Amino acid sequence: MGEFLKQLSGRIREVWGRLSVTQKIVCGALLLVGVVGLVLLMVWTTRPEYALLYANLSQEDSEQITGKLKDRGIPYQFSRGGTAVLVPSEKVYELRMEFASQGIPQMGGVGYELFDKTNLGMSEFVQKVNYQRAVEGELARTIQGMLEVQQVRVHLVLPKERLFAEDQEEATASITLLLRPGAELRRRQVRGIAYLVASSVEGLSPENVTIVDFYGNILSTDLDKDPTVGLSSSQLELQRNVELYLADKAQTMLTQVLGRGNAVVRVSAELNFERVERTRERYDPENTVVLSEEIEETSDPSRTGGSGTETPGRAEHTITNYQISKTVEHLVNTVGNLRRLSVAVLVNGVSQTEPDSGAEQGYIPRSADEMARLAAIVKGAVGFDAGRGDQIEIHSVPFDTSQMDRERALLRKAGQREFWTALLKRIGIGVLLVVLLMLLRSRLRKVEVIGPLLEGGELAEGRRGISVEGRERAAALPGGVPGIAEGMTPEVLREQQVQEQVAEFVQEQPSKAAGLLKAWLLEG
Repeated sequence: MGEFLKQLSGRIREVWGRLSVTQKIVCGALLLVGVVGLVLLMVWTTRPEYALLYANLSQEDSEQITGKLKDRGIPYQFSRGGTAVLVPSEKVYELRMEFASQGIPQMGGVGYELFDKTNLGMSEFVQKVNYQRAVEGELARTIQGMLEVQQVRVHLVLPKERLFAEDQEEATASITLLLRPGAELRRRQVRGIAYLVASSVEGLSPENVTIVDFYGNILSTDLDKDPTVGLSSSQLELQRNVELYLADKAQTMLTQVLGRGNAVVRVSAELNFERVERTRERYDPENTVVLSEEIEETSDPSRTGGSGTETPGRAEHTITNYQISKTVEHLVNTVGNLRRLSVAVLVNGVSQTEPDSGAEQGYIPRSADEMARLAAIVKGAVGFDAGRGDQIEIHSVPFDTSQMDRERALLRKAGQREFWTALLKRIGIGVLLVVLLMLLRSRLRKVEVIGPLLEGGELAEGRRGISVEGRERAAALPGGVPGIAEGMTPEVLREQQVQEQVAEFVQEQPSKAAGLLKAWLLEG
C-alpha cells in the first residue's frame, strides 16, 4: 500500500511538473472551487430543515415565543416580515403542544386564561377590568379566525349600572381590522361581526358597534338603526341584478344577429316588494249540514187523547243546529316578483356605400320588417307580457363610432409597433449569432493552422508547407553541436524543435506567415 501511494505521489509530481504556469493556475482554481463546493454541499445537507411553527403573530407573541426558544437553545428563523417563526421540522409538533398548554400564542391579547390563577387580594375593580380584557381578547381571537382578517383589536365600553333604567347608558364597542393583502370584507360579513360582538356583550346593540380598518375607513356605515334602510339597499341590488340579467339576454342575441357594437339594450324592471298576508272566510248558505238536533218531549194533563179517554197528552219541542259551509284561505304574496318591464333598444343603421368607389355615403335606417323581427327577438328574450303592462321601444339610429374608430386605430398602431419591435429584436439576435459564429470560425481556423506547429508533430507537406528536409534538420537539434542534446530535458528539446519548424515555415512561405501574423494582430 505504501509503495502504491509513493508511486501515485511521484506520478502526480511528474504530471504537475509538465504543466505550464497557466495550466497550474487553472488546476489550482478548479481544485479550490471543488473544495469550496464540497464544503457548501456538506453544510447544506447537514443543516436542519426548518418548518413553520406559527404564522401571523403579533409582536408580543413573537417576542414571547422566541424568548422561550432561546432559553431552550432551539434554533429558529423569521419569515414574512417577522410575523412567522420557523423551527426544525422534527420539533414543530412538540413545541406546539408545549406552547398550547401555556396559552401561547395569545393572538394579540389575553382571554379567559386570566382567571386560571386565583388572587385573593384582587379588588372588585381589578376583577372587572380583567373580565373586560378577557372578553376583548376572546372576541379578537374569534374575529381573527376569519380568512380575510390578519389582525384585530377590540375595545369595549361597559358603563356602570345605574339605579334607574332611564339613567342607564348604552354599551358601545369599536373594532379595528387589518385585512390581508387583496382581501375585502362584504357588507354581510361586516354585519356578522357587529352582531357577533353585540351578542357576546350584555346590553350592546349592533348599532353601537363601530368597525374600521387600519387605514381609518369606516366599514360599518350600513348598520343603521332603521331596519328598512338595509332592506331598501337589498331591494335595489335585487332590482339591478334582474335588469342586468334581462338586458344581457337580449344584448347577447342582438350581438349574434347584428354584430358587436350595433345594438344597445336597457331594461327597467319594477318589482313588487310588498309583503301582504290575507285571510279570507267564505260561507255558502246553499250548502247546509245538520250539526246537532235536540228533541224535548213534555206531558200536558189538560190535554186528552183523541179517543176521549182521560190519558194525558204529550208535547214535543225540537231544536236543530245547522252548520253553513265555510272556506278559509290564507294568502301570502311573494316578495320581489316582477310587476312590469320597460325595455329600450337602439339599433345601429345600415352603412351605405357607393357601388363604384366603395366610399361611405352615410347611414340609412333599417326597414320596418327588420325592426319588427328584432322587437320580437327582444320580447322573447326578456319574457315580454302585454297583459302585465310591459312596454318596449325599439328604434334604428346611426351610432357615433368615431371614438371606437380612434381606439381601433390606436390598437392597430400599437400592434404594428409591437410587431416591428419583436422583428427587430429577432433580427438583432440573428446578427449577433452570425457575428459569434464568424468569430468562432476564425478562432477554429487559427487553432487549425498553429496547433500542429505548437505541438511539434509531423506536418503534411501539402497543407503546412514544411519539407521533409526541414524535419530531418529539426531532428538533428540542437544546432548540430555535439554533446548539448544529452544535457537537455525533453521539454527543452521539444521547444527547440517547434522554434526550428516555425522558422523554416517562415522562410519557405513568407506570404502565408505574414497573413497569419496579420490575422493574429487584428484579432488581438
